[in-house]
Amino acid sequence: MARIQLAKVCGTASQNPGITRRHYWDTVARTEVMLEEAQGSTCSNEVLPKGTLVDSWYEGSTLVEVKTVWDGTGRAPRAGGYTEQIRTENAGGGGETVCGLKIDDVIVSGTGSEYTITVIISGYSGAVEYSLNQFVDVQDSNVFTGLQPGQYIAYARAK
Repeated sequence: MARIQLAKVCGTASQNPGITRRHYWDTVARTEVMLEEAQGSTCSNEVLPKGTLVDSWYEGSTLVEVKTVWDGTGRAPRAGGYTEQIRTENAGGGGETVCGLKIDDVIVSGTGSEYTITVIISGYSGAVEYSLNQFVDVQDSNVFTGLQPGQYIAYARAK
């Protein structure tokens, strides 16, 4: 089982005292894993830089890339919230689609119970539609607002 450490979060006096949580990406199961351990007398938080590519694979012609989303500042995400999956449909070699459209970044902003996701694309100047649920619902805007906390997969395709 191959695991990549995403973050090590040390407990504080007010939250998880005496416990260190290590968050990993499991490259075999393709999911996040959290392990707790007793915290030693000294502990320092560690986190991969935001946007670090930790895994990628193809599902048919769709390139799936897993990137980190937390930069180590502010409140740590809930377990399972340290990564995002970016899917590029009809991906040929190098992750570019036949028409050249590629998702370059997904920007998550907001706090508490309401978030915004902005999908940044490149390589295509025609009309594009976006979705967060495998194109069941689509929209012309690359900005999704009023989102509840949770995991989302961003999609973009040429119209």
